[in-house]
Amino acid sequence: MASSAFSDWLCVVLETAGVDGEVYGGYISGSLAAMTGSPREDVEETVQDILSGCLEEEEEKCKQLCVEIVGEWMTRETERLAAEAKEEEDKEKDESMGVPVSNSSRGERDKKRDDPVALIGGLSVSDKKRLVAQYGDLSNDEDELYPPFNMYDREDDPGGGGGSRYCHHSRNHAPNMAEVFENMNARLVSQAEREKKEKEKAAHEVKVERDRNNREAQKQKGLDRKEKEKKRTQKHERRR
Repeated sequence: MASSAFSDWLCVVLETAGVDGEVYGGYISGSLAAMTGSPREDVEETVQDILSGCLEEEEEKCKQLCVEIVGEWMTRETERLAAEAKEEEDKEKDESMGVPVSNSSRGERDKKRDDPVALIGGLSVSDKKRLVAQYGDLSNDEDELYPPFNMYDREDDPGGGGGSRYCHHSRNHAPNMAEVFENMNARLVSQAEREKKEKEKAAHEVKVERDRNNREAQKQKGLDRKEKEKKRTQKHERRR
């Protein structure tokens, strides 16, 4: 999502170029957020499509403006992601060294602990591999740790008749954490796909709105030209 600092910067740049910053800034910010991770050429093309409606007679200016906007956005995104990665790395380092964690950080960590999906999603690749290997070994050793499922134990008849009966004890399986991890990972993938679809939907809505505004702008320009031509004709007729 575009930061408020970037939105403010974008508004100023658009206004300087003679473009309505409040109107087009929102469209551009939404499109940039929806295209996070897309190739730079595709992002620039999308922004150029948005601005082409108001800078159709200044193609070169429009192209340069798009390059500047996308470049600034990617620079800020790179800095933001790097800062988040550094912050996470520092937290892990402090915790490993026994440095007290702030209440806010501890609260966030507790939330992740209570949410299995968030917990797995926050692990590093190496930690995930370690968990799979660890719990995969546990799964392989289950038969040694727990009695077979078809085990029968003899018990005295509680009816007091001196007889006996056999009770079927169901096996208490140890949790197969490898499967749990796999299920959580599948949920994460599903969530990522859902978010991607939502972003694509938002980008489509932005495009539909943009196209509608462009059509209205073109229609208004046509009406303005007709009105000017009509006034010019009336002026010539009065001179005659």
